[in-house]
Amino acid sequence: MDVLNDVLRSVKLGGGVYFRCEFASPWGMEIKPTPVAEFHIVVRGSCWLRMAGVETPISLQGGDLVVFPHGDAHALLDRPNGDATPAEEILEGQNLENYGPVTFGGKGLPATLLCGYFQFDRSNLHPLVAALPSLIHIRGTDSYDFA
Repeated sequence: MDVLNDVLRSVKLGGGVYFRCEFASPWGMEIKPTPVAEFHIVVRGSCWLRMAGVETPISLQGGDLVVFPHGDAHALLDRPNGDATPAEEILEGQNLENYGPVTFGGKGLPATLLCGYFQFDRSNLHPLVAALPSLIHIRGTDSYDFA
């Protein structure tokens, strides 16, 4: 664990939570590229992830975590071929005190997401961080021990 601690210290890792989303179908949120690594946790319900370079939308279920280590643009949606509204428009007029909730969508199936970020020193990027893929997807079922 000392090596991992050394890497985390060298990149000056920090982070936090932006907000919690309470969406109901139909909904879609488009996130532009960012200078920080973003993450989303599907707390309840399900949704779809679309991003450039990934041909087929990815199904996300409750308990899933997605991380964008390089801040790549992406969209979260209630259905694979749904429309996405820019996050800035969704956030406009929302109360973000105490991390929301940010509400958006219609009266259909609900989904709860937790959105946040990791920031690190990009001026002297550690080779391990530079080698990370554009998307890390950890399924909620992967974290359970069924033995």
